[in-house]
Amino acid sequence: MADELGKAARRARIATPRLLRGNPDGGDNGGMLPDIEARVKALEARTSEIGVDVRAMIKDVAEIKGKISQMPTTFQMQAWFVGVSLGLVALVFAVARALK
Repeated sequence: MADELGKAARRARIATPRLLRGNPDGGDNGGMLPDIEARVKALEARTSEIGVDVRAMIKDVAEIKGKISQMPTTFQMQAWFVGVSLGLVALVFAVARALK
């Protein structure tokens, strides 16, 4: 317990000078303008871009989901293979019988 308190106090001693080195608002503000309204406008513009990206991604996922739902199942592919194989065997026997 005492060790945890010591670590917390050490972190506070390290963080305080770092905060004081920043801008007057207490931090480096991420390189943004100090004006809060300009920062909010920039965040709103970025979030609207994210919304457009998300809508496009949802559309793409729906398109992929539609294509996947149209793919044949394993059972359907096996049935097609067996059907074609039986058809070819029947054709070979019919040709062999006709040539006798």
